[in-house]
Amino acid sequence: MNDKLNTGRIFDSYAKLYMEKFMDVSSYKESLEFFEKILPQGDLKVVDIGCGPGNISAYLLKNR
Repeated sequence: MNDKLNTGRIFDSYAKLYMEKFMDVSSYKESLEFFEKILPQGDLKVVDIGCGPGNISAYLLKNR
């Protein structure tokens, strides 16, 4: 079997469980609120590359 295909299948089998466990940001909401305060106002770009289920990006999009 193709190693890349197998890796993708393994990742997919755990992705939903991982997302359900780590999507909630309440345990580090204080840190995120601080991060929001130090970000410049106006249009800006924040890059979130493969760092979990996208919970930080979702939080920032919702609150900014």
